Amino acid sequence: RRILQALSTKYKDYVVPLCIDGKTYQTEQWSRQLRKISENGEYEQITYVIGGSLGLSNAVVRLGDEKISYSALTFPHQLIRVMLLEQILICDKADHK
Repeated sequence: RRILQALSTKYKDYVVPLCIDGKTYQTEQWSRQLRKISENGEYEQITYVIGGSLGLSNAVVRLGDEKISYSALTFPHQLIRVMLLEQILICDKADHK
């Protein structure tokens, strides 16, 4: 419920739920996708949604603009936060080259 409440106020965000059945990207591909989203100008920011060990509710996933997956494996959400941050930093660095 808290995630749904938070997302309901973010109507100008590109919402990306991290789901085991989401699309997988290589870093360079995701960087290009982020650039496209950013250049589109339709969204204010990108919001990533990380679920717990049981995943995300269908209601949360339906609010997403694009589901992505880091792996078919399940990771603790604390670890995914670090992995996600690393990818964001890599993508940001690639955009500034």
